[in-house]
Amino acid sequence: MKEGKERGTKMEKILGNAIPSTRFILFTGAGFTRNFGGYLARDMWAEIQLGLPDKYCGILKEIKREFNYERLFQTVMKGVDYTKEEKVAFNKCVLDVYKNMDEDIRNSVSNNTKLNFSINGIRSLLNRFVEEGNRSKSTSFFFTLNQDIYIERQFYNILTTLCVKTNDGIRSMGGKMQFQDYFSVVKKEDELEKELKALTWGHERFRYVKLHGSFNWKDSDGNETMVIGTSKEEDIENEPILNWYKDLFENVLSIRDSRLLIIGYGFGDPHINRSILKSINKKNLRLYIISPTEPEDFRNRTLKNIGCVEDEDRLWNATKYYPYSFEKLFPLNGNSREYQKLIKQFFES
Repeated sequence: MKEGKERGTKMEKILGNAIPSTRFILFTGAGFTRNFGGYLARDMWAEIQLGLPDKYCGILKEIKREFNYERLFQTVMKGVDYTKEEKVAFNKCVLDVYKNMDEDIRNSVSNNTKLNFSINGIRSLLNRFVEEGNRSKSTSFFFTLNQDIYIERQFYNILTTLCVKTNDGIRSMGGKMQFQDYFSVVKKEDELEKELKALTWGHERFRYVKLHGSFNWKDSDGNETMVIGTSKEEDIENEPILNWYKDLFENVLSIRDSRLLIIGYGFGDPHINRSILKSINKKNLRLYIISPTEPEDFRNRTLKNIGCVEDEDRLWNATKYYPYSFEKLFPLNGNSREYQKLIKQFFES
């Protein structure tokens, strides 16, 4: 833990307080990519349960006891109850599930015409963030907790992944190429520091930041660079690029009167919730949440994940809530009244 703390301080010094960000920020969770073939936590559990070979009966029994995918990963991979062979098999199974999910996502990218909402509507929304960057000569940010590569496949010509170059194989054929170990190597700390110091923020108007890593990232030793489980904060502290991403997220949110558009996040990550609440309390951050969940259920169930009634109330009171599905918001026949209202209230009011 000490090493992570020192590293975080170092990254903060590199980051500084001069990121020229717009006030308009996009943030997504698993519910966003679910619209394009991505998996929710319950889907991950099911795929792991069905994909792990029967010979690993001890882990299979654990799977039947623990339905929370994050806690399951923590128990198996970071506990002491399983052998190295069992952990390797479980980790391979998880990676295979991500590859299967990517195949479903690739099929979605290849068959946009089969979607029951307009992909051009999503593109229009993303382009609006780009326009804000161009208008203010600053950078718009798209933060995500998702570890899939849907965005890199579908919108590779709009966004730039920060400090990690997306493998050209993923972008080839318009993002429709089947995944063939197109991994990207994450830089070591000294190399990352040099790149951070050399960044020219105004050059790119829309930066894509994967706060929990990505299934197609590996470090120089060949290990996956993803944060899964219930010890995310410690894992982030000990991975230089994710630690710096965390600092960047907090820095961007600290711009007074910023607006955060949230799609598909269930408020299940305490470290993310703390950053959001801190900016609501001290910097007048406003939230704009898109979710198909009924407002009452979102307030009384989803926000319960925060775990503190006072914080739940504070966050809800800072929110404009759009209880719409993508079909309602981005219809195939053009922009909807609901979409126009969102754009006006988020960007123009």
